[in-house]
Amino acid sequence: SEYLSYFEGIKLFFISNLETQGIVTTLVNDSLFFFACYALGLIFTPRNGLRLLIFLSSFFICNFILRNKNGKLFYNILFLINPLLFFIFITDVRQAVAMSIFLISFNNENKIKRIGGFILASAMHSGYFLISFFFIFSQFLMRFKSNIYNKTLIFFTSYLGFTISFFSIASIIPARQIGEYAKKIQYMEMSSLGFILWFIILCFFLIKDDRDLNKNSTYIFSIGIIIFYLVSYYFLPFSMRVLEASLPLILISTNYLKSLSRQTIVFLISLQGLYIFL
Repeated sequence: SEYLSYFEGIKLFFISNLETQGIVTTLVNDSLFFFACYALGLIFTPRNGLRLLIFLSSFFICNFILRNKNGKLFYNILFLINPLLFFIFITDVRQAVAMSIFLISFNNENKIKRIGGFILASAMHSGYFLISFFFIFSQFLMRFKSNIYNKTLIFFTSYLGFTISFFSIASIIPARQIGEYAKKIQYMEMSSLGFILWFIILCFFLIKDDRDLNKNSTYIFSIGIIIFYLVSYYFLPFSMRVLEASLPLILISTNYLKSLSRQTIVFLISLQGLYIFL
């Protein structure tokens, strides 16, 4: 019902936000998604417009995974029916749309088009500002001639510092989620299951210290995201959202691992998805 209201009350939404928060805050808080909903609402009924967004975002994400040249079709299909990814399609349409744009841009060899795509994704869902920053940081680390273990240490220290100082840094960012997350921290009750599962998954990634993978942007980015999730697990209430937003790239990265490792990771991620949603 929340998404359906975006197709009808977008004018009131922007007028209210512009009056209370100003133009900058309004624009950086998922403004493009609301514009897209309003535009579709001019042509379709709210329900049909929402269905179209779900279809298009799901189609592009599925297409991105299935066209992965390094993975077998069987594993790619397993990734698509993974509970964590599947529920994003139907429960968080805004994130799914932003994810599809981000993935389309991810492999674009033209840097200007890639950054432009990241900006569009971030305008759809402000969480992708952070995801884009993590990608740029992982690209920066790839310039250094160091092995995966050294990169892992740099990821760990950098993201630990980021986690500790996040709310001090974020106080200058006009994003509505910052205040919401700050309120949630004092009520956080985390099970250690997710931490244990993803620590095991990280170990599988690090065991495969291959020189070629050390230069693979998807693989290095995935390691960085997993490390951020683990470092911030008990401290930031949105660590799981960051992981979910990067899940297709993490799943694709498992195709560089041995078959048993890949099967184990798919099982562990599915186990966490079932635990969360059932």
